[in-house]
Amino acid sequence: MGGFCVCMTGYTGVERQVLKALIQRTGAAYSGPLKKEQATHLLAYDFAGAKYDMAREWEVPVVNHRWLEDCLRAW
Repeated sequence: MGGFCVCMTGYTGVERQVLKALIQRTGAAYSGPLKKEQATHLLAYDFAGAKYDMAREWEVPVVNHRWLEDCLRAW
């Protein structure tokens, strides 16, 4: 997942920190802001909101935490 740059929306607190660490553990980069030229995936708690709308407009795949967990399991 070295070429991936994952952003997040809707996750807060400890859960957000854990997911950020998992993203980095896969070899992917983490970015707080959603940038069109950088983001390869948006990790979304809820499939709604400004980041979600931008990701859809820019054709950035929107996934949830289960996708990340599946990536880790499959390595």
